[in-house]
Amino acid sequence: MLDAQIAGETRAVGRDILKNRGLTRERKTADRNPRVKNKEKFRKAVISRGGQVRKVIAQDGNYAGETSGIKKNVSHSVRYK
Repeated sequence: MLDAQIAGETRAVGRDILKNRGLTRERKTADRNPRVKNKEKFRKAVISRGGQVRKVIAQDGNYAGETSGIKKNVSHSVRYK
């Protein structure tokens, strides 16, 4: 250390000084990376939408009726106000 000062060289800047972020709170990994955060947000949205809308099932051939049956006491329509 003293040898470097005598020779007139400057010391290397540390990471803390280089970043100069001051007092900031610790963040989760997802919060630091917007791409990862939006990916997780989309995953949660797909899960919550799964309860609202049925998944589309592709038909193999001609229409053969509802495989799961039709419940007579369930209404999926939206009422007008």
